[in-house]
Amino acid sequence: MSHAPRKAPVADVQAVQFKVLEHVFPVLRHDAVKPISNAKLAAAMLARSMAAADGAGAPDRGQQLVEDIDQLLDDGVDAMRGLGDWFADTGSLEDLHNLLFECRKLLFTHLLLTGKKIQLPEETDTRRIVKVQPSRYVLLAWLLYTLQDMQPGATLQLDYDEAGRLTATVRDDGPAPANAQADAALSVVTAEEARQVASHYGWSIEGNQGGWHASVPMIQ
Repeated sequence: MSHAPRKAPVADVQAVQFKVLEHVFPVLRHDAVKPISNAKLAAAMLARSMAAADGAGAPDRGQQLVEDIDQLLDDGVDAMRGLGDWFADTGSLEDLHNLLFECRKLLFTHLLLTGKKIQLPEETDTRRIVKVQPSRYVLLAWLLYTLQDMQPGATLQLDYDEAGRLTATVRDDGPAPANAQADAALSVVTAEEARQVASHYGWSIEGNQGGWHASVPMIQ
């Protein structure tokens, strides 16, 4: 089933992107807060270390904690700055496989609750460089659109076909895990919305929730 690319109004595309953000925000928030929380813990350890400073090793332990805090704060700043990439295309580039790995991580909460799985393609030596900001939204929109209709415990298998296209196939792996919960999606991503985002960013995607393939606009 083929769908000719059709440009959607920018406002419509932005609305879908905010819907995608609604789904992945818990993981983004966790990644941003985690290094700052760890820095606070390291600061408390440093205070205790200074209060009980005695022995030859105390200065070394204190210096290591200072270095740890400095690194954690740098990580926190980087995570906060990285949130800006969701709202503006900074021109960042990444390998498609790494971006797929990131998208699966961002959907961790959804996958954990429903028992659904995303199986990534086998990593190869072939480099597939794509633009981060648009590719991230296209992939997440299509992954969410597909996951919504999958049965708990099912697997979404991603692969590359002989033509170099990214393919997605839903595989029923049997009974759902005993602890799987019903999909309580915050906002459903519809087929039309997923196609709007794809066509807006120059992706050609054919198929539906049962399976699809995407011609990915690559930089190299």
